Amino acid sequence: MMSKALHITQIQHHLSLLDMEKLQEARDFIEFLFNKAAVPKPGVVKLEGIWKGKGFEKMNLETELESVRKNVSAAIMKKVA
Repeated sequence: MMSKALHITQIQHHLSLLDMEKLQEARDFIEFLFNKAAVPKPGVVKLEGIWKGKGFEKMNLETELESVRKNVSAAIMKKVA
């Protein structure tokens, strides 16, 4: 049994070979199938506040970034030497 991703890849390949007129027909047919299937539109997912109360409020970003920069620089210099 073929996976969904493989089906999509094959359809994309076939669509890329069609001329503009046939491509429009294919688009119309796909829209017909889409409307007939009543595929629900994906809802909006809000990620606001997911990190609240996890301790990040207490972090000093400038200090953390400086520490990361120093560590990365040291690691690069160690590899170069």
